[in-house]
Amino acid sequence: MHLAGLVRHFRLAAGLSQEELAERSGLSARTVSDFERGLRTAPRPETIRMLSEGLGLSDSERASLIAAARPELAPHLPVESSETSLDLDAWRSELPRTAGELIGRERETADLTAMLSNGMVRLVTLTGPGGVGKTRLALAVAHEMTAAFDGGVVFVALAPVRDASLVVPTIARAIGVQETGDRPLIDRIGDALGNRPALLVLDNMEQVPDAAADVAALLAGIPELKVLVTSRGALRLSSEQLYPVPTLRLPDPEAQLLMEDATRSPAVALFIDRARQVQPAFALTETNVSPVVEICRRLDGLPLAIELAAARTSLLPPSALLARMERRLPVLTGGPRDLPERLQTMRAAIAWSYELLSPEEQTAFRQLAVFDGGFTLEAAESIMTASTQEMPGGAVVSQLDLLAALVDRGLVWQAEQPDGDARFGMLETIREFGLEQLIAAGEADAVHGAHAAWFLALAETLDTDGGPTAYGELDRIERELPNFRVALAWTEQIDDTRLGLRLAQSLFRLWMLRSHRIEGRGWLERALVRDGGEPSAERAATLVYLGEIEHTYGNVDLGVRYRLQGLALARALDHRRTIVFALAHLAGGAVDAGDAEQANLFLAEVEPRGAHPDDWIDVPGFVLYNRGMLARQLDDLDSARRFFTDALARFDRKGDVYYRAIASEMLGLTHCECGDYAQAVTSLLDSLDDWRTVGTRESLIDWMAMVATLAAAVDEPERASRWFGAVEAQAEIYGFNFPVPERERFARTAERVRTGPADPNWSAGRTLTLAQVTAEAAAWLDDSAGSFWQPVSPIEDR
Repeated sequence: MHLAGLVRHFRLAAGLSQEELAERSGLSARTVSDFERGLRTAPRPETIRMLSEGLGLSDSERASLIAAARPELAPHLPVESSETSLDLDAWRSELPRTAGELIGRERETADLTAMLSNGMVRLVTLTGPGGVGKTRLALAVAHEMTAAFDGGVVFVALAPVRDASLVVPTIARAIGVQETGDRPLIDRIGDALGNRPALLVLDNMEQVPDAAADVAALLAGIPELKVLVTSRGALRLSSEQLYPVPTLRLPDPEAQLLMEDATRSPAVALFIDRARQVQPAFALTETNVSPVVEICRRLDGLPLAIELAAARTSLLPPSALLARMERRLPVLTGGPRDLPERLQTMRAAIAWSYELLSPEEQTAFRQLAVFDGGFTLEAAESIMTASTQEMPGGAVVSQLDLLAALVDRGLVWQAEQPDGDARFGMLETIREFGLEQLIAAGEADAVHGAHAAWFLALAETLDTDGGPTAYGELDRIERELPNFRVALAWTEQIDDTRLGLRLAQSLFRLWMLRSHRIEGRGWLERALVRDGGEPSAERAATLVYLGEIEHTYGNVDLGVRYRLQGLALARALDHRRTIVFALAHLAGGAVDAGDAEQANLFLAEVEPRGAHPDDWIDVPGFVLYNRGMLARQLDDLDSARRFFTDALARFDRKGDVYYRAIASEMLGLTHCECGDYAQAVTSLLDSLDDWRTVGTRESLIDWMAMVATLAAAVDEPERASRWFGAVEAQAEIYGFNFPVPERERFARTAERVRTGPADPNWSAGRTLTLAQVTAEAAAWLDDSAGSFWQPVSPIEDR
């Protein structure tokens, strides 16, 4: 009986459907169907074994199945035997089984299976840093696809091979081809694999890159062959399809940390699974979920690092383990002894890659480790020691080539930014190793110095730009915050007081406008202390900026004292820019404190100075804005609207998004208090557009209070209570205090709409994130635009 009929006969005799046979044998229903339709005529021995076990065949029945499937094996099979068990493993491809379950790689397995099933794809290379799990993933895919390759699936471990000329002989031995005879070994490998589809898995090719030409020759000479490679770098063949293996997905850092969300993260699931191997009772709890997630984040979702960290739970609970994550490499040791030595510690895994680099590439790697949180190509070029390096033999390699080599080997990642620019960086565990090498090479001082100089120049472009481009640059500047921290910490370490002062005060806009005020205050305070009181323009500006930050946290008296000290020093140095800034913000502070007399004195001094291209703010516009604030305090709302409208026009002409947003929202609040609700909606929406550009969270809290006030004014108390609850919660999170006059107005309105301490709307609002409540308010304003009755005529008509 031919194979198709035999499979059907045995299946029906066992009383199984095709689906049931597929489930019992571990094959797909499609594979079983293909057998019975005669579409599979020469299956692999492994497939025969799986089918035999699923059918529950006797030895003689199995022998009949093998004879029908692989006639060339028939002479070696017993005809009838109840005593002899056929060793089908003698004919199966030797695929190792890895210890432990493969976790979180469902998408990658599906991607690779689809790629290797594509007739146009012959060569797939899994790339990525050491410890990302390339070998484990390749083996999972190979096991998944054994039934698809009738000619066999062969795994070849190349980690011990350092001579590229030995790669083909190693492949031949894995297949069972003898290294004898006159014909080329590649031809004899082709003969052994035959004309049936075969898959060759070449593991760890990074140390024998010159063997890529032999891989190309195998593919050219064996039409039905496909190759799956794991390597820390590409083979650079024209037929190659690269598949960078990502680290494991982490919980969303922006979302509230919930137990169920944490357990759905592959990185956390891997930690739990490996922790249970050393501590069977380990479980994720409300107490340890936060440190477990943070450990996984500190390790960038790198599987080997997570496994090594989880193994430490036999000694340390997650919270204690997290405390030791500042320096990861000493903790990430003690891997299973049956693993290769290079995978028993994280340091050894990275050192394996490092040792394969050329001397020039090693230098570039350890220099680039100075960057934290990523870097641009321009920043990288600024700290690398030379624009070109001469290689042995006279070849020249550029900085770009060196960076490309590190990306190619998985030691540096590359990602496209929303603005289309390229950004590079290192996983933190790899970066820690690079910093160790930087110190060992005696290069730390020079590289850190170049790094600090680059980022000081970048910060000062933000500090000196008084136009609208400064706000447009905030996204790019904030992206570099980890690097600014590295530079600032370096100035403290080497006690370079002037550099630290310049850098800390140049970042004032970042501290203020991107809600890093507490951190900024710390850097500014320490810089002032280390500076020792030496008079300088930087010290004057730092005092004024520190006073402004203190004011926003409600420390009004301390804020005034700092700003007055800065003003006095700026006057002594005749530093006009700081004088104007100090006077303007002292006036604004006096207005916020309700001190109209003092505010008018400061405004009278600053007003004659007029506009200047180096000023951050349009001085006449700022004066008009504060005149409007004073008018509001006197309940002269008509005058306030005129002042805000004129100030808005000034800020708009300059393109000053921040102050335009402030003027727009105050105009909107004043329209609301005048009963001009339609105009209030328009102004508040305009203001929100600008706040979204600037990105100041404290200002969005202020804006939300104004929208809640509008909701109360148009008789929507439940909505207003919900939003005031959100405002209260967010103000607590960011330590934000409203200016005194507005604080009192908002408090009165909030008290009026809140039904009591247990108001469900208020409580629900407190659970909202700032992004959620802002989106709600924006949608309500959009829906309300044009629908409010406007009982009061515009100012210009009255």
